[in-house]
Amino acid sequence: MITILMQEPKMIYSGSIVFIEPENLNEVKQVLEGFSEIEIHAVSEDKTQIVISFETENDEKLEELTKVIKNHSKILDVGHHIMHFEDEVDAILQGDKIPDLKTFQRSRRREKNPLESREV
Repeated sequence: MITILMQEPKMIYSGSIVFIEPENLNEVKQVLEGFSEIEIHAVSEDKTQIVISFETENDEKLEELTKVIKNHSKILDVGHHIMHFEDEVDAILQGDKIPDLKTFQRSRRREKNPLESREV
């Protein structure tokens, strides 16, 4: 008898915040609920932030999905706050992979906050 061990797919988990205007909450929640890789966990009291988690196969998939979400007209920004890379970290440490951190950059949300650009 031959036993085949199936290796579980490598996964990346990200705890993230989606920044929105309060009047867009219901529309954005519907959009986010349409992605099997996203789970909604909470909404801020002022309805400007939605706490979600992403679960993707690798950092490229996370980047692609983040880009799709960020490009939605009702979403101001997506901020990844907690990351768990599982096997991705091993590949990076062994030199087999170089992480691409392009999604961690300034965004439309920062453009909307005039206090951040004011000099003190």
